[in-house]
Amino acid sequence: MLTVTKNGCSSTCSQSFSVPDTTPPVIGDAGADTTIECPNTPVFTPPTATDACDPNARIVELSDVTTPGNCPGSYTRTKTWKAVDAGGNESATKSQTITVTDSTAPVITCPTSRTVGSNDSIDPSATGSATAVDNCDPAPKISYTDNTAPGNCPNTMVIARTWTASDSCGNSSSCVQTITAMK
Repeated sequence: MLTVTKNGCSSTCSQSFSVPDTTPPVIGDAGADTTIECPNTPVFTPPTATDACDPNARIVELSDVTTPGNCPGSYTRTKTWKAVDAGGNESATKSQTITVTDSTAPVITCPTSRTVGSNDSIDPSATGSATAVDNCDPAPKISYTDNTAPGNCPNTMVIARTWTASDSCGNSSSCVQTITAMK
C-alpha cells in the first residue's frame, strides 16, 4: 500500500500482485522393479511428491497394466504414477514393474510300494496312483513310466514305476513306486 501526502491531503492506493506457480512438483522414485514367485501378489511402492508451493502435492496413478506371461500363473504388472500440485502442474512419470513367475515344481506323493500276485493287475487302478499339488496350477499333469527288472526271488519281477507331475509352466517333480510282482 502506498500513501502520498501533499498540502495536508493524503491519498492511498494499493496494488495486488499474483505470482503464478509454474514449477511442477518433484516426484520421488517408485519401488524397485522386482520378480516374485507365484502365487504371491505384487505389492507396489508408489513414489512420493514434494512441491515448493503446495505442501499437499499428490500422487496420481495413471495406469495399472497386466501382461500375461508365457504360462498360466506368470505375468508382468506395471503401475505408472505422476505428481500433481494445486496449480495443476504435473511431474514426469515414474513406474514400477513386478514380474510374477512360476519356477516351483509341483509336490508329488507316490502310492505305497506293493506286492501283487501272479494273477493280479499291475495297472495303477489296482496298485495306486500318485497325487500332486502345485502353488500356481490347480491341475498338474501326472504320468508314469515303468522300468522292469528280475526280482531277487525266482518267478518275481520288480517294477520301478516313476511318477512325474508337471505344471503348466514346465516345472516337474518325480517319485518312484516299487511294485514286486509274481510271474
